[in-house]
Parts: sequence; C-alpha cells; structure tokens
Amino acid sequence: DSSGANETNSSGANETGGSAEPGLFGRAKQRMRRAPRRQYIRDRCDGKSKIDADSRPPCRPCFPPPCIKWCPSIFEQNPLCEFAGGCGLIKPDDVKWRRRLCNLGFASNVVGFVLTIVACCSISLGYGTLMRTAFSSGRAFSDNPKIDDVLVGIGLRGVAIHRAFIEPKHVVWTFDQFCNFNFRTGALNYFGDGVCSGCADTSTGLVGTLIISLITYFPSFFTDITRMYPNYDVNCQKMFGSFVALFSMIMSLYTWRGYVDSCFSVFYEGVIPYNKDGNAIPMEEYEKMSDLEKRLLILVKMDWDWWAGPGLICIVTATALKIVDIICNMIVPTPTITRNHEEQEEYEALGADEETLEETSDTSLL
Repeated sequence: DSSGANETNSSGANETGGSAEPGLFGRAKQRMRRAPRRQYIRDRCDGKSKIDADSRPPCRPCFPPPCIKWCPSIFEQNPLCEFAGGCGLIKPDDVKWRRRLCNLGFASNVVGFVLTIVACCSISLGYGTLMRTAFSSGRAFSDNPKIDDVLVGIGLRGVAIHRAFIEPKHVVWTFDQFCNFNFRTGALNYFGDGVCSGCADTSTGLVGTLIISLITYFPSFFTDITRMYPNYDVNCQKMFGSFVALFSMIMSLYTWRGYVDSCFSVFYEGVIPYNKDGNAIPMEEYEKMSDLEKRLLILVKMDWDWWAGPGLICIVTATALKIVDIICNMIVPTPTITRNHEEQEEYEALGADEETLEETSDTSLL
C-alpha cells in the first residue's frame, strides 16, 4: 500500500510538474509574442529597410537617428509614441498625400531658413547691413525743412544712425558707446532713462538664440525628407517634427515677445529739442527755458517714432511658419508596422527567410 501511495504521489507530482512546466513556458512564449520586435527599427536606422528596399532617403542624415535603435523603449516603442504616431488625417499607406504634405512642410522650412539668415545679418556692425536688417527701427521727423530726418537701426550688437546735422552722418556704435550718454550722441534722450541698457542686454543675449534657431532647421529638413518614405518613417520622427517643434516654436515666440517688451515698444516717443551743437536737450530743461532762450539756443525739434525692424519681422515670420510644418507632420501618421506587433513579427520572419536563403546559397557554393 505504501509503495502504491508513493507511486501515486510521485506520478501525481510528475503530472503536476509536467502540467505546470508547459504552462510557465507557454506564458513566457505568449509574452514574447506580444513583445514588440525591433529589427525593423535597426534596419531603418542603418538604411537597410527590407520593405521596398529600392526606395530610401538620399543621404545618411535622413535615416532615423541611431538613438532610436539604442533606446527603442524610450524613443519609439512606448504607448505615448505609438499613440502619437497613429494620429493623422490620411491613411498610413497613402504615399501620394504623404509626399505632398512632407514637401509642403519642407518648403515652409526652407522659407523660414532664408528669413532666419536675413535676421542673422542684424549681428553685423556694417552700416548698410544693419540698417536693412535691424530688429528695431526709428525715425525722427524734423520741424526744420532744411534738416534731414534722423534714422536709427538697432541690431543685436550695435546701432546704425543717420544723423541730420553732425558729421559723419552715417555712423555705427556698439551698445556700450551708444548707451553711455554724452553730448556727442545724446543717446539717453533717444530712449529714456535706463531703457537703452535693458534693450542692449536683451539684444546681446539673442545672438546665441538666433544662431541656434538657424542650426535647428537642419534636423527639421532631415525629418521632412525621412517622413516622405513610409519604409523609413518612425514614431520618434513624428514626435520630433510635431510636438517637440511646437514647444520650440512657442518658446521662440515668447523670446521675441520679450525683445519687443524690452526694446522699441518702450523707447521714448515724442518731441526732443536739439541745440545748435546738435546735442539733445532734456525736456525738463527745455520747459524751463524762456521763449528767448528757445529761439537762441534751440536749432530744431525732432519727433521720434519707433517700430519693428526688418530683422525682427523676418525672424517672427520664420518662427510662425513652423506651424505649417508642424501641422503637416501631425496630419501624416506613421506606418502601421511601428505599432502593430503582428507586422513586426512578419518583418522578423522576412529577415530570417533572407538569412536562410543566404546560408543555403553559401552552402551550395561550397
């Protein structure tokens, strides 16, 4: 009886163990089948996509960046990226509309790039260049018909001035020269107390921002080209081309708005009297003068007006144009393989079949 019990217990244990073991391995296999496959990511990053292998982006920078294959769980295969990638207004396999929208986004970036280059010219200290690309522009209208108007162009490193009655008439000063009040420039009265230094600090700080804005167009170019090819498009590229670009655009517009608040919108506007030596007279002193002193000492009164210069208009327009590229990226969804595990399995099998064929051909050659 005891031996029979032992046999029963051992057989029961074997049956239990036998039934538990397949169940454990079965669940593991199911998890493996549900897990996303990543060969398609590696192939796209390496420029070796097996889907429509003859069609691929024209150059290496247009392939998806290597960080996607290094950290796919962070940059590509997670619920947020897959959900964002699946959003769109056209079918994922509609190549015709994909190309049209990506080309539109690319064209808007090209226009923005050119406008940003124009805005970068405001870094120059050349008189002609600075006048044509100034971020803030001013004009003083004279009440004396014999005296020309005064023109001011404020860039990001200095100020160009066409002076009405002081030689040389065309001058360029750095902010340090311009903001320090002296009888030669009368700069304090162009702006009002303390405003000039605030504008100078803001303008100088924007030099690096403007250069970075120009450089960041290149990743946008590459993204637009990559997304034209559905066999190389990935969720990460759409996230960069839409949501990251949207955040960058909002921050840029906030920066340019800060410039407006620190510079031409707070400059002194109104009438400024000048004496016969060409020096600006503070309005407080002018109001204390007698009529005789005004007739003897005051040469002219200039009425100042300020507005956004060509450089600021260009950079704000370039920044606003990014919305075209952002919308185009949002409309175009990524291919279904980027979130469909069955298609990823099929792609893995396609790669395995190719490896088998290569091994077979090598064996036949031997």
